[in-house]
Formats: sequence, structure tokens, C-alpha cells
Amino acid sequence: MNRILTAIILSLFVVTGYITYLVHERQSELQKFTRYTDSWSMSQMVSEYMRLESRLAGMAIGAEGADHDEVRLRLEIMMSQIELLQEGDLGKFINKSEQQKTVVATLIRNLHLLDKQVDTMTPEQVRQILPVLSELDGPLTSMAAATLTQDINIVNITHDKIQHLYYIYSVISILLIAMCITLGLLMLRQNNNLRRAHVRMKTLANDLQASKEKLQVQNRRLQYDAYHDSLTGMPNRLSFWQRLQEIVNQVRPYKGCAVVMLFDLDSFKDVNDTLGHDAGDKLLQDLASRLSFFRKTSEMLYRLGGDEFAMLSYDLTEEMALERANVIREKISQPYQIYDAQINIDACIGIVISDGESRTDYLYKCADLALYEAKKEGSGHVQIFRPGMLQRLQENKSFEDDLLQALAHDEFKVYYQPIADTVTREIYGYEALVRWFHPVRGAVPPTVFYSGGRENRSY
Repeated sequence: MNRILTAIILSLFVVTGYITYLVHERQSELQKFTRYTDSWSMSQMVSEYMRLESRLAGMAIGAEGADHDEVRLRLEIMMSQIELLQEGDLGKFINKSEQQKTVVATLIRNLHLLDKQVDTMTPEQVRQILPVLSELDGPLTSMAAATLTQDINIVNITHDKIQHLYYIYSVISILLIAMCITLGLLMLRQNNNLRRAHVRMKTLANDLQASKEKLQVQNRRLQYDAYHDSLTGMPNRLSFWQRLQEIVNQVRPYKGCAVVMLFDLDSFKDVNDTLGHDAGDKLLQDLASRLSFFRKTSEMLYRLGGDEFAMLSYDLTEEMALERANVIREKISQPYQIYDAQINIDACIGIVISDGESRTDYLYKCADLALYEAKKEGSGHVQIFRPGMLQRLQENKSFEDDLLQALAHDEFKVYYQPIADTVTREIYGYEALVRWFHPVRGAVPPTVFYSGGRENRSY
């Protein structure tokens, strides 16, 4: 019995050793199949090289999607595969042929050259380098075909050896089936895990979409706030300048005219001082509500700040502009009921109608000057800008500058006029009189430079 048990145990050892040998042989033969990946890698590399040339050609002709980033991506893919040509079985196969080594060296040199220049290359430079790259198309394709041919031969030989081993492995098929069943169970478990992960990813994607929509709403709100007044909801100064430039550009081709109208409220400061700033804010909101009817395609009202407002339009005659201004002034002058108090205010309006003028800041300056002239005439007046207004402004500025320099240039002369008693004819005092002798204007009457100095705040 002991001998039988010993024989059985020895037989088990022999069989186990033989099975180990067969497994080793099978693994050796199967290992040869991995060489087939070399031909696949070589084919993929040739394919990526063709894609790189295609993107470069697209960039040279300005095709959509063929930009520096796309070319850089394809180039990085090619650069990452250079080591495959120099190491492993594929490297050994290439080193067997001097021609193949030359092709690989040329490829690596071209890729490094392209890597240094691709980010700054112009379409003309791309067209110059394309012929250099295309010279390798044929050699690379031939190399891929040679790699594939060698792998196919190895696969055929290995296939015959494995076919022989197949019959031996049949006896352990039950074990393989058991392993397959186990693998199937593991795959089911993995699929369940993937399904749960997919559900979590979908939930996360929905959350991201909701966050994106919320962010878009906030961005639209921020954009609205940037171009609108927070108190009245009217377009603000930034929107005014943007629209004014648009109107100027719009009317320039057909020599149309842009219309700028500035107006501010008379006695608005008194409302703030007597009733408080809350009442002033409420007044501005009511005024904006009254003028909301004026919002048309070609006409828009703006709040520039404080009690200063503006209207922009185009292709209006002076009569039409005056009509619009009077409508606005009439709307503004109607009584307001603010916190049980009736408030009556009016507005002065300055208008400028461009005549080929394209400088927006100049148009605003002219409208502001017309508004200044309207204020000088009193509450509720409307003035259209005239060139004489600008001339008077320049003269006043020149007069102010001369007046500021008169004392330094010793242009003032003092005269003393005696004051006598009309009865006794006795002189009891003197009156000092100042006279201004300007080198260009000549003798300037005191009434002129005194009133001019007060108006320009020179003293």
C-alpha cells in the first residue's frame, strides 16, 4: 500500500512537473504573439504622422479647427512614441537595417525641429516644411508593412505550436470554465459598480449644469448692472458713451447727424436739502417712470449721474429736436407727489446736432455748453448749440487767462481821484481807481474785467 501511495505521489509529482513544463512552453509561445503589438504600434505611429501632416496642411490654408493647439497636440503624440522606435523588439527590428535606422533618425530630427518652431510658425513656414515631412511618408509606410510581415510570420509559426498544445490543455478545460465563471461573476460586480458610478456622474453633471445656468444668470445680471443705473433702471453713463459711438458710426456712411441732448433738473438740490435724499431718490424714480414712454428704437434716455440726464437720437432736424426737448421738459415739469409733499421742478436742456462731427467727447462738450447757456437764461429753457457759444467760451477762457496774468505782468494801474466838499471845495479824501491796460486788448473798462472776473471766479 505504501508502495502504491508512493507511486501515486511520484506520479503526481511527475504530472505536476510536466504540466509546469507545458505551461512554460505555452507561455513562451504566447509571448511571441506580443510581437504583433510592434506592428500595431508602428501602424499607429504612421497614422499619427499622417494626421500631423494633415493638421499642418490645414493650418497652412487656414482651415477651421487647424490651429497651433491642434498641431501641438498631434506633435506631442508623435514625440511620446519616439521611444518605441528605439527600445524593445521594435527597436531591435529597426536596428537590423541601416535604411530603417536612417529613416527613424530623420523622423526624430524633423520632429525636434518642428517642436521648436510650431508655436511661432506662420502659414508660409508651414508650407515650406510640409514637403520635408512628406518625404518620410513612403519610408514609414514601408517600415510599417515590413514590421507587419515579420509579425505575421511569427504568428503563423506560433499558431502551429499552440495548436499542438491545445489538446493537452483540453484536460484542464474544466478549471478554465470555473475560472471563466468566476471572472463572469467579477465582471457582473464590476458592471454594478460602474452603473452606480454612472448614476453619480450623471447627478454631478446635472449639478454642474444647474451651476452653469445659475452663473450665466448672474453674468447677465452683472452685465445689466454695468450698463444701467441702479436707482432708476435707466441706461447709465457707460451705456451712453457706447451708444453714442454706435450712432456716430451708424450715420457716418450716409452723412447723417447724431443728436445729443443733455438736461438736468432745476432746484433738485433744494429737494435733497429740504426733504432729504430719500425724497430726491423717489423723485428720480418717478421721473424715470414718466420718461419710460420715450424709449424707442432711435431714441433712448440715460441717467449720467445725480440729476443729469441725456437723450440720444439721430437724423432729427432742429424743429424735431426742439419738439422732443419740449415734450421731455413738459413731462418733467408736471407736479410730483413725494411723501405727502407736492414738488414742482423744471429742467434746462442743451442740444447739439452733429454735422459730420465724429468725436463723441466733442459732441458731449457742445451739448454741455448749450445746457450751460440754457441755464444762464433761467429755469425751463432749451438751447441748441451754435458755433458762437464755443467761440465765446474760448474768448472767456482767454480773458480769464489774461486776467490771471495781469497782476504778474504789472498791467494794472492805480489812479487816485480826489473827493472834495461841494460847499467848501475842501478835499477830504481820495478814491482809488484801478485801470487795466492789456498789451493787445488795450484799456479794458473796469465793468468788463470786474464782471468777467466774477463770472470766471478769477478773484
